[in-house]
Amino acid sequence: MAKDLTRGNPLRIILLFSIPLAIGNACNQLYSMVDSMIVGRWCGPDKLAAVGNAGSVIFMLLGFFWGLPAGFTIITGQRFGAKDAVGVRRSFCASVVLCSALVAAVTLIFLAYLRPILVAMNTPENILADSLRYLRIIVVGTPSMTFYLLMSFLMRALGDSRRPLYVIVFSSFLNAALDLFLVCVLGMEVAGAAVATVISQFLSGLICLLIILRKFPELIPHGREDWRFDLKYYWEHLRVAVPMALQFSVTGVGCVILQSAFNQFGSDTVAATTAASRLEGLICIPFFAIGTTLAAYAAQNSGANNYRRILVGVRSGWLITAFVAVTGAILMMVFSAQLLQMFLDVKASPDILRAGRQYIYTVAPAYISLGMILIFRNTLQGMGCSLIPLLGGAMETLSRIFTAVYLAKWFGYTGACFASGITWTITGVMLMVYYVYEIRARLRGKRVNVGPRRPVGMGRSCKCAKSNRPT
Repeated sequence: MAKDLTRGNPLRIILLFSIPLAIGNACNQLYSMVDSMIVGRWCGPDKLAAVGNAGSVIFMLLGFFWGLPAGFTIITGQRFGAKDAVGVRRSFCASVVLCSALVAAVTLIFLAYLRPILVAMNTPENILADSLRYLRIIVVGTPSMTFYLLMSFLMRALGDSRRPLYVIVFSSFLNAALDLFLVCVLGMEVAGAAVATVISQFLSGLICLLIILRKFPELIPHGREDWRFDLKYYWEHLRVAVPMALQFSVTGVGCVILQSAFNQFGSDTVAATTAASRLEGLICIPFFAIGTTLAAYAAQNSGANNYRRILVGVRSGWLITAFVAVTGAILMMVFSAQLLQMFLDVKASPDILRAGRQYIYTVAPAYISLGMILIFRNTLQGMGCSLIPLLGGAMETLSRIFTAVYLAKWFGYTGACFASGITWTITGVMLMVYYVYEIRARLRGKRVNVGPRRPVGMGRSCKCAKSNRPT
């Protein structure tokens, strides 16, 4: 059942909408955490390092496939906020067609370059084969992941964050069970962890599709007219979605460069940063939940031309994020040793534990900057401004490349650990400054929606339709 986010108390709506998302994100983190815990404890630190080394490449690729459905469904949310029933159905059809075509093309291209990418990353020889094996299975399974993401984002675009939560809870438990069976019982090691992830995501997508067919009549096409190819309408979706997809991929390039910097210090260091980054993912759960909420919230309110309501919602989201960032950083630093033991046999590898704790102490104080990025980036995307978030992703990548390469060269492992915090701070401040500029322009009437029948596109500065100035 769809939910209208253009009415009611913004703080209450954001909290109620984001709590299921946070729980869902927590379950989603089980995918990577369970993979790492089982592989690290049952198969050893080298296998954990192989999975962690593949993680940055996966983020570069899957970030593109995450951004596509997220961008397409922003248009769906805007049409829903504008009370455009035909536009909602046509947006659903356009999203399915465009996702299918782009995923098929990009997957085939990427498969051909996996090994050269790993070699260029200075991947240690003792983990290269396992990293490649893990990556190939995940990449082949990207259509399953994109299918699941599109279906879940469509439900969230219409204001339902509860049913996607139920699906991800089921999927996470299924993934854990498959991990234990394939890795521990059948002895498939890293390949088993990858196969478990692909199967879980495919079944999640099927369940989401069944829910849409039964509970979301607003999305169901009425006939051929909804599926009709319309280049202009498809372009409206691509103008928002492709920059979002590229933004995540560009950010992923920076993560690959950073991983390359860590790789030069050996597989033990890779294992340590893998374990620490999995813990970091837990702290980021509320950030992603608030960010996803604000994207849907901003999309619907942008469709209704209610920008003052967006301003109030962003303030509420920022207060929640700041509290979580400070609290999470303190807990991570205080209990770092105990948390790292979930992934590693610290008695057998004290040096790995020491490196993991150093990474946590260095990165944790910058969590608030990461929260800033997710708030302002998602809000701007929900408003239809996809160019600036893309430029922010490029800035994030350039900063990460510079800091990872030069700080690692000048200060060794400690310098590489500082790369993420510096990058998050630079990017977060840039996005915040542009958000302030953009929301003020909207409130003054310089840029508004142009009508309920047309999705919000992009103008010269932020790809948002411009209105005539009042006389």
